This record gives sequence, C-alpha cells and structure tokens, in this order.
Amino acid sequence: MTPNLKDIAVVSDIAAAFLRERARSIRPIGQGSNNKNFLVETANSRAVVKLSHEHRRHRALQDYQKEKWCIEQSSALGVPGPLVLSVGEADGNAFMIETFVEGTNGKQVEGDRSAIWRKLGEYAKLTHSIKVTGWGEDFFDDRPSGQQASWLKYLAYNIESFAPATR
Repeated sequence: MTPNLKDIAVVSDIAAAFLRERARSIRPIGQGSNNKNFLVETANSRAVVKLSHEHRRHRALQDYQKEKWCIEQSSALGVPGPLVLSVGEADGNAFMIETFVEGTNGKQVEGDRSAIWRKLGEYAKLTHSIKVTGWGEDFFDDRPSGQQASWLKYLAYNIESFAPATR
C-alpha cells in the first residue's frame, strides 16, 4: 500500500496530539477491508493509527467505539492487546490510535501452530464470557439474528487472516 500524502498528514497530526511529540516516521503496516493502518514512531514511543477506508467512513467512528469497548472488556479479563489511546475524527476521517504491541504476524509462523490455536481458544473462551446485548454491526444490536450472523462473519474473517497465504 502506498499511502497518500493527505493520510500521512492526518496520521501525523493525530499522533502528535496524543503522543505529545513529533513523528520520526510513519509507515503503512497493512490494511484490511475497513482500515488503513500506520505505525508511527517517535523518539520515545510507537503507536498504531487506524484510518477508515473511504467506503467505511459512514460508520467508522461507531465501529472504532465498539472496537475500543471490546478491547477494554477483553483486557480486563487478561486477554493481551493494545491500549486504545483515543477514538475520534480528524479532517473528515474517523480514527483510532492505540499502543503498538510487539509480536509475530501469525502468517509468518512456521511449523506446528497448534499451541497458537490452543492459546487463541483460551482467549476466545474469555471473550465469550463478556456480557453483551449482541454482536451485530451496530454497537449493541438487540435483533435476535444480529448476533449470530455477524459473529460468524467476523469469525470467518479472522480464521482466514490467520491461515497461511496461498502461493
């Protein structure tokens, strides 16, 4: 992904506001169907800034608020992850800025992945214990069908992301 200069400027402004220092470097670290993700490095810290793709802007702020809530609830149960520093809007873009978490991308792990799947299962069990009204597209989706249909979509997306890339 080659970032455009406007995205870099927005990410720089967001990072400076929350990290309280100028960015030394900003580089894309991948993108999904919903986000453009950037690693921001300063003299003293690293953070990730997520900006929504244009086609998701209409609901990106709500999605980031839901994601922040989910991260906080999971963290309280011991599931490791980033600390969300802020969710908001800047220059017409919804954003989320969070701490950077060191680790290895699951696609880069070679050999037996059974220990990883076991650990993910432990974390899934913990997150399934979180009391929610639903897990639909909306933050608290009360429709009886909203929870299961959306959950299966998110589950499939995440399993696919963890699977090795076909060559």
